[in-house]
Amino acid sequence: MSGSTKPDSATRARTTLAIANSIFEGSAGDSLQLFDGRDLSAEPKVSLLIRHGKAASDAGGTEILTIPIKSFAVPSYVSALEARGPRKLPIDARKVWGPRTESEDLTLTLPVGWKAKLPASDTAMSVFGSYVSEYTQKGQVLYIARRVTGAEGVQPASKNDELLAWLKKMSADDAKYVILEH
Repeated sequence: MSGSTKPDSATRARTTLAIANSIFEGSAGDSLQLFDGRDLSAEPKVSLLIRHGKAASDAGGTEILTIPIKSFAVPSYVSALEARGPRKLPIDARKVWGPRTESEDLTLTLPVGWKAKLPASDTAMSVFGSYVSEYTQKGQVLYIARRVTGAEGVQPASKNDELLAWLKKMSADDAKYVILEH
């Protein structure tokens, strides 16, 4: 795909199928929406309707859904910071997460009568940023979203415990699976 032209219908169809199958094996994609990468003011966003894929695996009367969206858990980063001991220098918040927002969400329509056992939604707020996770089911619609927003500014070394607490709280949301009962 050239950076100066829009993809033709064949390229768009291949891209749609590739994205859909990378999320749920055997699925078909539809209604692909891509942002214009040439427009530097455009919000980077990809949206796709996925049908027919194998979203869950049978586990003897229940189904296990592997959550196909990114986790923002950073346990190795937390361990590395803790191993350094007390901090002496200021903390540049731009270098923690950066002044950006990353979000991923999944809206999944379940078969009639299916119920998800969901992790608790959570929020972590700090001078270094914010993190929000949401796990809900309304009727047949299962919604999972994770969003992290970094901050700017230089914080004193005394904020190191707050940084570690924020990263630990964000990392506690490490759910990879949802149990589906029917």
